[in-house]
Amino acid sequence: MDKAILVRGRLTEQMKCDGLALVIELERIGFSLHGAFWRLTKSQGDWKLVIVSPETAEHGPIFVYRKIRAVLLEVAPSLSLGFVELMGKSADEYLAVRSLLKPWPRFSTPIEIANQYVNGITIDEAYVYRISPRRKSATASRTRVTQ
Repeated sequence: MDKAILVRGRLTEQMKCDGLALVIELERIGFSLHGAFWRLTKSQGDWKLVIVSPETAEHGPIFVYRKIRAVLLEVAPSLSLGFVELMGKSADEYLAVRSLLKPWPRFSTPIEIANQYVNGITIDEAYVYRISPRRKSATASRTRVTQ
């Protein structure tokens, strides 16, 4: 079966399980992960597994795609690298998803989002594994006590 057919329209249980296996293994090997979620864009009709990591900016996308490909071959060989989309932590779509959730790094179960519109970004559907917590503002974290 052509893999492109698998990601059109419906997120399958196999895709959900394989995505989770990838996320768990990436965390196990110490890969820095700010977010991981499947997203569907109705305009394209494709599901993409979004990986948000500072390693993309630090080491470049080729390095990160190679690392992900190696993990996929081990834990989720039915997913190809073509399903994966890298995003930076300042990407509008990531920020929109993050703003909709209480941002804990781990959820006991993935969270589904559908038909949301946030700051000009449409989230048709998303299946969220991980979202990093929002950080305190720089001024709040630099509060000093003077005597």
